[in-house]
Amino acid sequence: MTVVCAGAPAGAVPIRDLHGTNTSGLPAAPYGIAVTVTVTGVVVSPDNIFSLSNDEVVVRDTTGAITVFRSGTATYNYALGDSVTVT
Repeated sequence: MTVVCAGAPAGAVPIRDLHGTNTSGLPAAPYGIAVTVTVTGVVVSPDNIFSLSNDEVVVRDTTGAITVFRSGTATYNYALGDSVTVT
């Protein structure tokens, strides 16, 4: 779901925090594998570059960027510069 927002909502995680790893190269706690998080940022890549049937965009905040991927036939219309909050 695309939600336009003016600022980061309560509970949104800075993207840089998701890029931390432990000494084994795995995601560092508390953001390990299969942990659900919410991020807020701006869409900085066009959607559907790699697949016409999946959503895949890069979302950037002031701390970093992350690829947001969602498979399936239900697509959202992301445009460059959209402010989004995704979980």
